[in-house]
Amino acid sequence: MNTKDRFKKYDRSGMLDNILSLPDHIREGWKMSGDFILPRPSAPNPLVICGMGGSAIGAFLIRDLIKRECDFPIQVQRGYLLPPHVGSDATVICISYSGNTQEVLKLFVDAAERGCNTGVITSGGDLAGEAASRNVSMMKIREGLPPRAAIGLLFTTLLHLMVNWGVYEITEKELKLLAEKIEFVIKKLAPVNNTRDNLAFGLSKKLCDRIPVIYAGDGLLEGISYRWKCQFNENSKIAAYSNIFPELAHNEVMGWESSGEIMKNLFFIFLTDCDDHPGVRKRMEASYSMLAKSAAEAVMIGSSWYGDDSPGRLERLISMLALGDFLSVYLAVRIGVDPTPVQNIEKIKKFLKMGEL
Repeated sequence: MNTKDRFKKYDRSGMLDNILSLPDHIREGWKMSGDFILPRPSAPNPLVICGMGGSAIGAFLIRDLIKRECDFPIQVQRGYLLPPHVGSDATVICISYSGNTQEVLKLFVDAAERGCNTGVITSGGDLAGEAASRNVSMMKIREGLPPRAAIGLLFTTLLHLMVNWGVYEITEKELKLLAEKIEFVIKKLAPVNNTRDNLAFGLSKKLCDRIPVIYAGDGLLEGISYRWKCQFNENSKIAAYSNIFPELAHNEVMGWESSGEIMKNLFFIFLTDCDDHPGVRKRMEASYSMLAKSAAEAVMIGSSWYGDDSPGRLERLISMLALGDFLSVYLAVRIGVDPTPVQNIEKIKKFLKMGEL
């Protein structure tokens, strides 16, 4: 069965189309979010971005993009309650694509009751109703996507807010150029290019019957490594794990020593960036050389993998996002599953609502 027929058979809900639309989502998110107004936090008061699952990924990416230059702390909060130190001087953004995420609804009420400067990004649902009833600043984006496929809209909304706050600099012209460069990246990854030059297609072959373990440094690609893990979980329906250097070199590395046959099932993926700290790079190189001898396979992928001579941080970030998304969908189709449905997640939601599985 050729690639086109396999996608027709297994990608019945159209996850591939959503990934191919990433440049359009970037343009759309930028265009619609210019009027999203929220007070800028001033140090030492934090920005707290609340979200779960696919709705939280944009928060991780924006944190990693600006965290080394930003003059206020950024925290991504997942759970039911804000930390005790978050007070009325904090700025809190609650993101739920569906608008019905139980944890985010609780966090929103918690932030509102504490008197925080609160904003909402959603496509509707109960969160939109709560925000409207409390006269809270809200950015409504279009509905109809799986939350993880709305990353272009969610991330670009946050990006535009950072630009309005003066935290990050990118002009509308530069944003359009970014979208064009991501179109170039997507052409290199699209199914029509299923030769050995297609990195995602080639990796998906090697990943069959393996458990991916994704490692990155604590810089630009920290959130990307977690995104890859989640995309393998949700799209490919397989177990996957991620961790971050330098911390994992102080503990997790010992787990390789006595794992025996388990190591032969693990596929280690190292994601590297030119801005990684020199100490991180050395730890990654040492770890890679060790794993190459004991794991099923280990690969190292740089954030400029697609051949651009000197891509900027934002371009590198989004290109790595696209690579992981394509890889997870290629693997799903190879395995023979529809990438879109998330039945176990829905079962848990039903249990919470009905009290039984």
